[in-house]
Amino acid sequence: MAEKKANFVPVSALDKRPRSKRDLLRGLVRQAPFVAKNFQLYFRNAWRRRVLRTKVVAPYAVTFYVTHKCNLACSYCTQKEPDVFSEELPTRETIRLLKRIRKETDSIVITGGEPTLRPDIEELVEAARFECNYRSLLLITNGTLLDRKPRILRAVTGLVVSLDALAADPTNPLSKPAALPKVLENLELAKELLGSPRRITISTVIEQWNVSEVERLLDWCGEQGFVFCGRSPRRWRKCRTWRC
Repeated sequence: MAEKKANFVPVSALDKRPRSKRDLLRGLVRQAPFVAKNFQLYFRNAWRRRVLRTKVVAPYAVTFYVTHKCNLACSYCTQKEPDVFSEELPTRETIRLLKRIRKETDSIVITGGEPTLRPDIEELVEAARFECNYRSLLLITNGTLLDRKPRILRAVTGLVVSLDALAADPTNPLSKPAALPKVLENLELAKELLGSPRRITISTVIEQWNVSEVERLLDWCGEQGFVFCGRSPRRWRKCRTWRC
């Protein structure tokens, strides 16, 4: 029986793998909608700035904070200053605001805090996707409560899950040993309900304590079919898994 070939390229081979002309062509076709959107925004905003003489321009995408509450206490989180917290709007007012945002952009990122802590988050996500008709609807989550809010996974176009290590170290609270098993379990659920693992991005904050985990995380994302996004607290650095 022939040995099954892995469907990903390990980290050690990334810088040795040349891109074929077919891969480049596929990439151009895949990015065509985003190129068209960039041109549309450019001319739309040029009209506003030069003809209407206004500084109000349409954004490429909007990041929407639905809550500042969270059930974890990550060391690098910026959502810890009570002075900058805003109160949560009621459901109806939040949906009304989502409709106003939709007039300016078709892409939105819902985040927090931990957005799944909002009791009405499923209703908000469904309204954004099916009533407001957002083309791109991403939700950023720590993944601990996704099984309690399964309707989210039937509405979003993509999911970004924070995961900084695959090994739960009881002596290191930064590895989130209590939450990790549930996050991994919910990632399997998300992969099933979303229909494609490529719609899931694993977001990893690279710090001194987990540097040795990064290569393992990237290879694991390749095995699962997830997209990997590594970043440091000071600047972002993105890279995608590769396929054979």
